[in-house]
Amino acid sequence: MQARRYILVMTLLAGVILLAGNIAAQKLLAGARLDFTEGKLYTLSDATRVTLKDLAEPVELTYVYSRRVGQDYPAIQAHAARVRELLATYAAESGGNVRVREIDPKPFSEAEDEALAAGISAIPASGSDPLYFGIIGRNTIDDLRLIPFLAPERETTLEYDLTRMIARLDNPEPPKVGILSSLPGMRALDAESGYTVLQDIGRSFTVEQIPEDFHSLPEMDVLLVAHPGPLTARQEWLIDQFILRQGRAIFVIDPAAKTALSGAMFSATGSLARSSLGRLGEAWGVTLAPQAVADAANALTVPVDAGNGRVEEVAHPLFVGV
Repeated sequence: MQARRYILVMTLLAGVILLAGNIAAQKLLAGARLDFTEGKLYTLSDATRVTLKDLAEPVELTYVYSRRVGQDYPAIQAHAARVRELLATYAAESGGNVRVREIDPKPFSEAEDEALAAGISAIPASGSDPLYFGIIGRNTIDDLRLIPFLAPERETTLEYDLTRMIARLDNPEPPKVGILSSLPGMRALDAESGYTVLQDIGRSFTVEQIPEDFHSLPEMDVLLVAHPGPLTARQEWLIDQFILRQGRAIFVIDPAAKTALSGAMFSATGSLARSSLGRLGEAWGVTLAPQAVADAANALTVPVDAGNGRVEEVAHPLFVGV
């Protein structure tokens, strides 16, 4: 009798301790999150943490997902769960500056009207109802930014896309990037018609092209110098003065840039176009090796002009897969 009473009391006591522990954990560890995923999918980068910390005003993210339709597509359903978890991480790390809500846009519902009005894509599905799967971002003055469709294949860039959206909502006037380059794909007047990297820059920043014969530099936040042509002493001085004032510049130098001469196609026999930091490098104490890296074993396949209007795909040793 005594033994059974002891067991009953200890069982009840253990239950009380467990319950109290759960309540305490919920209060004390409400913002704590563990990330056991491969590649740390839900561990935010330092850049994202700084963006969230520096938000001037709250931002609202509306997660739009058709749950019933998504159940028919395992890849979509799995990605939807990952998006939901990442959004929760943003909210937890933001100190209340990022507010997340989720809507399920069923047919003829107010949620569907909201999604369509914002510009979320309605993707045809196997059934009669479309799939809505995107994110609507708004700030306190009702500026709008969108991810119209959360493609599963862009999972690795999801944090970048979200942070870019939040940064643009916090500062609707994007920073200006001045680009000085001899590469045709970097000199495109319309960013969307240039190289992929120029397209990405154009989506986040205001791009201003700097002519190769420039006599002054425009007002800008960042200077990008990508494979420049020969610079005059005056131009080098202007660049040096900008860096002394602003301190924000990116230099992309290539001792063997085939694209600088041959445009979109890579000539098999064309000469190489070289670029360097020149006297700027000497002044800054920066020395770049003049040699080019070539690797036949890890060469990437690129289009080559074979003559007579023919284009062939060949492994080019100057384009190395790493």
